[in-house]
Amino acid sequence: MSYKFETLQLHVGQELPDPATDARAVPIYQTTSYVFRDSAHAAARFGLEDSGNIRSYQTQIYGLSLFVILFSIFNLVNTLISSFSARKKELSMLESVGMEQKQLHRMLLWESFFLALPNLAFTLTAGSLAGYGFVRYMQRSAGYLHYHFPAAAVLLYIGAMFLLPMLVSFLCLKS
Repeated sequence: MSYKFETLQLHVGQELPDPATDARAVPIYQTTSYVFRDSAHAAARFGLEDSGNIRSYQTQIYGLSLFVILFSIFNLVNTLISSFSARKKELSMLESVGMEQKQLHRMLLWESFFLALPNLAFTLTAGSLAGYGFVRYMQRSAGYLHYHFPAAAVLLYIGAMFLLPMLVSFLCLKS
């Protein structure tokens, strides 16, 4: 291929794009100059129909999110089991003075509920504000970003925050 003088000044020695990313290593801004097979390929990339490298970033973000979520769940379960173990004598004493097993279950379920409620209020408020703020900040350099409230994920989170402590309390009473 024969390039004009201006093109050679930017791309000399880098005629072939990177096979993994289709990026040309431009001396000033690396990875901002891409090679497209044709105009349809370029339109698909910029229209986000062909995700290209975006998919790898999504995978990294989802992987990090999953790690944080699992770490939080293990921390919550550990805290609940430790709390239950420390209170085993107290719970036995309540049973010895006449508290029935059904009342004990109900008491622990309500404790779990009131443990989850402030956590939910704080994390949903702070998390939603942080997510919205982050997207607004990123819109300065990536105008195509739009904030969508993750309703399905929030409902799943709310369910897990209520059910997990109740399940752990129930299993600790069984053993």
